[in-house]
This record gives sequence, C-alpha cells and structure tokens, in this order.
Amino acid sequence: MADRAANIDLTRSGRREGLTEAEDTARASRRVSPADATPDATGAPREEDQAEGGATEAFVLVDGQAMPLGKARALKETYLARLRQLEFELKSGALVDRAAAEAAFFEEGRAMRDAWIAWPARIAIEAADEVAVDAATGKVDARSLVTVLTNRVHQHLAEMGEPETPFR
Repeated sequence: MADRAANIDLTRSGRREGLTEAEDTARASRRVSPADATPDATGAPREEDQAEGGATEAFVLVDGQAMPLGKARALKETYLARLRQLEFELKSGALVDRAAAEAAFFEEGRAMRDAWIAWPARIAIEAADEVAVDAATGKVDARSLVTVLTNRVHQHLAEMGEPETPFR
C-alpha cells in the first residue's frame, strides 16, 4: 500500500504485493524449462533459442506452446499496440460501435419502408386527376401514367431527403 501512496505502478514488476499462493503457483507454472520446450526428440535446445555466451533463454507458454521469453514479450507488445490503435480509432471517430450502427440502419430502413407503404394512398387521388384518359377507348394513356408516377416518385424521394447519420 505504501507503493500506491507513493504513486508507483508495480503492475508490471515481479514484486507486486498481495499475490495469493494460487497466483504465485500459476505464475510459476507458466514458465517452462528449455528442455521441456524443445520440439526435438533429443531434448537439446535449438540454436536459435540460445542467447549469447551459450546460455539458454527462458521459455513461457503462449497459447499452449512454448515460446522464448523475448518473442513472447514482442508478441505481447504487438497486441498491446493493436489495442491502443483500436482505442485511438474509436475515440477519433474512425470506428463506430457495430451494434449502434446496425440499430441506426434498421431504424432508417424501417422509416423508409413505412414511407413507401403509405405513399400510394397519399398520392392516388391527386395522381388520378393528372393521368390522361383516351376518350375513344376510355383507357388510361400508358405514357401519361409513367410520366405522372415518375414525377411523384421523384417528389417523394426529395421529401424523404438524405438519411441521417448519427455517427458524425
């Protein structure tokens, strides 16, 4: 507790206070001797696992496989850097929350669907007055109907406007 009061971060050091016996045992079991970690049947350490001067590097278990301590640290730093990059991109607005994006798109899609479902009932009477009817046959002129519907669809799209983007 004195270290915390002095504002010293001991989370990365080996002298953390308050470790239980189970945590000490778990920490010790993660370390593997080089003889146990070698893939050779002879049990001899590989050349790349030897440090300068012939001493053998310490090994640790990473995802169930033995890895030299230096490589394990490099792997850890790589993953930490990736996590920091993701945090930065999230805070800077380059990334968005997937659940929020899916909910926003669902709501926007529902609003557009509802607008299109209500559209024919809203414009039917006005559009019927604009459509030309052939006096001889009493049928609707197809070209006139296409023109009226095209104009009404464009008008409806303009009324709906651009979708809102809640992520900016």
